[in-house]
Amino acid sequence: MKIPPSISIGGQEVEIVVEKDLAEYGLFCLDDMRITLRSADTDIMVSTLRHEMMHAAFAIGGIAHCKPF
Repeated sequence: MKIPPSISIGGQEVEIVVEKDLAEYGLFCLDDMRITLRSADTDIMVSTLRHEMMHAAFAIGGIAHCKPF
């Protein structure tokens, strides 16, 4: 699978960036509407992208910081 340059989550366009020297496997920034992935094996990047997409969906949906969540 090729990592796309962006993806729509909850009606919002989220940019996807791949960086070589990222300390974490991946990050989602709600302010920038960006998922940043560390350059790695494709399987790892796809798994990390799915994980960060969940963070993005929760944040965009407004439940990322709810007390019960």
